[in-house]
Amino acid sequence: MDLKSGSSTWRQQELIAPLHVGHFPIAALKIQLDASQASKNRRERLLVLAVLGLVSSLMVLALIAWFLKRLEEKNRLTAQLASLSQQLLTYSQLNQQLAGLLADFAALAGCSGLAVAGKMEDDNWDWLISKGLLTFLRSYGQEFGRRHGLQVELHHSGQEPRLPAKAYQQVVRIVQEALHNVAKHARASRVDISLGCAEQRWWLMLADNGQGFDLEQTGANSYGLSIMAERAAEAGLEFTIESEPGQGTVIRLAGRWEHE
Repeated sequence: MDLKSGSSTWRQQELIAPLHVGHFPIAALKIQLDASQASKNRRERLLVLAVLGLVSSLMVLALIAWFLKRLEEKNRLTAQLASLSQQLLTYSQLNQQLAGLLADFAALAGCSGLAVAGKMEDDNWDWLISKGLLTFLRSYGQEFGRRHGLQVELHHSGQEPRLPAKAYQQVVRIVQEALHNVAKHARASRVDISLGCAEQRWWLMLADNGQGFDLEQTGANSYGLSIMAERAAEAGLEFTIESEPGQGTVIRLAGRWEHE
């Protein structure tokens, strides 16, 4: 660029220093130099200032890049900690479920020294049967209620029935499944267990004050109800269930027995 003032001619030159981040230009440092009038020392000083400005800009950009890298590492570590926390929560839930199963088995033993190793052995069943159905219902119901915060009441009338081993085993499993469903689905606060017999018939009833359900919609799709019905049929027992939304659920078992 030429500027004229009288007989003098002024020439100005532009010094442009582009700034990049990676391959992307983000700014340019522009300095105008008076080529005809500025002294050599002045031009050198201006060049030094331009270089210093460029170096300062690069240092700022390097600091930003360092900060972004640390932020990325922090986000990665946060994601790893979240994943680890979820794994620990799952592990804790599994431990609680295992503790519940062990407590079920302990109650099944009549709160005594029954050894349980995955399944009931024949001699253990014989020991439990010898204690009687009433003893099992009382001890298991108390332990189950304590663990799940439910009021479990046992009612008994008549002579205690002595069931065949096969029927006894299935009754125990059905009671376990029924109470498990109460704790998991019913939102109940109370369960009444009634055992009675007259003449040559006995009956067992479990009634809760929970939310109930629609049998037509749920019954056919409920694995737990299907299992209980199959167990009862296998032992030759009568099995019925009554439930309505908001009215709780009642499960009944019945069968014949011979007096000793």
